[in-house]
Amino acid sequence: MALVCTAVIILVMVISDSIKNRSAEPDYYSEVSGPSGSEGEVAPVTSEEYVTEEPFSEEITEEITKEPDTEEITGETTEEVTEEEPAAFAGYGKGLDEASPEVIEKAKDALDNMSTEDKVAQMFIISLDSLSATTNTNAAGDITRAAYKKFPAGGVILFSQNIKDRVSLKELTKNLQSISKTYAGVPLIIATDEEGGEITRIASKKSFGNLEDVDTMYDIGMTEDVSNARHAGETIGTYLSEYGVNMDLAPVADLVSDPDGNPIGRRSFGGDPEEVSLMVDAYREGLESCGVQSCIKHYLGLGSVYEDTHKELAVTDKTKDELMKSDLYPFMYEVGEGARCIMTAHIAVPEVTGNDDPASLSEEAVQGILRDEMGFTGVIITDDLKMGAISAGYSDEEAAVRAVQAGNDMLMYVGSYKKAYNGVLNAVESGEISEDRIDESVMRILTLKYMMEESDED
Repeated sequence: MALVCTAVIILVMVISDSIKNRSAEPDYYSEVSGPSGSEGEVAPVTSEEYVTEEPFSEEITEEITKEPDTEEITGETTEEVTEEEPAAFAGYGKGLDEASPEVIEKAKDALDNMSTEDKVAQMFIISLDSLSATTNTNAAGDITRAAYKKFPAGGVILFSQNIKDRVSLKELTKNLQSISKTYAGVPLIIATDEEGGEITRIASKKSFGNLEDVDTMYDIGMTEDVSNARHAGETIGTYLSEYGVNMDLAPVADLVSDPDGNPIGRRSFGGDPEEVSLMVDAYREGLESCGVQSCIKHYLGLGSVYEDTHKELAVTDKTKDELMKSDLYPFMYEVGEGARCIMTAHIAVPEVTGNDDPASLSEEAVQGILRDEMGFTGVIITDDLKMGAISAGYSDEEAAVRAVQAGNDMLMYVGSYKKAYNGVLNAVESGEISEDRIDESVMRILTLKYMMEESDED
């Protein structure tokens, strides 16, 4: 394994250096659904938070320095020469390692004060409607407060139906943060899919005035100008930050050569691994310069498959070597550049894992490749575990436990999450999942949250 890890690290160095040298040259789903197109038709927006079923009543317990030459025959000495890493590789593996001592201390203190039940709850990122057991929730009032008190989730996702206008969105996110800090004692991840182009939850709404709706990522990629990608990230990050949305489930790092023949389509920057890597990185930097955390998706890459994971499991017959030179390329690059959050996809890679398990539930794909070989230290979030690719073959409990065992930190549920939560909690209580394993993920989640909060304050 050490030899494999070393080989991958060297490959990342070569990739980063190669791409940065190039960058010096001049240079499916519209309003249908959830993150990365998670399931569920968009319901009409209403002006109030209202209940369609009773909120959950049960209580949830949970340099390398070259030595200077000695004197030569002439009596002269040579200067000390420092062999530094290539500039493009300088950020390799930093991710959460950039956290300040203050952030680490806050995260440790918060972790120490959490019960097992609360720790497990922090590993869930769920839709706002799922949390409050209401439809079209666009306020965080008593219903949401009571629901969160029972289940202090680590994050919530806002969809189009939860977003009404400027004033109500600001109030919503402000109240959600207040509720989280009151009952969980920590900040809340408030996420949405605001990729730009075809996938927007905010910019496409007339009630937000004349927000710039950026081009599709494929059109931006076709310009071959990374400044356009950075502009897109900055534009989106500016208004998300203003409205209190602190995570964007973007950018898409999938490689798509034919946007009309793949479900990801024009959400991708294109099909060239190096060019897409540059675009993804520029978009991410633009977004994060505004204090909004990115989440790069969909690892290991959905660009070369034709199945829609909302409905069925995607499968690729590419070998690991082939993936390293194509679909995995942008993810390796972003790990090298310090990405802090990556989303796993429901795609089977039998030539890599030896079975038809989705990468999102595969320890070989998540812990083995992304963590151990690539050296990713950030937070790993699954795509929606209620998608057809997962629900067709796994129960909620089994999928959640498998996702944690694979190495994911946060489990996304757009829909009912109670069985999944209880499944993980029961696995911890039985020893199937160790408390230490839970602590590893929650520590990463809390570190990211406090880093996001610190960035927002700067």
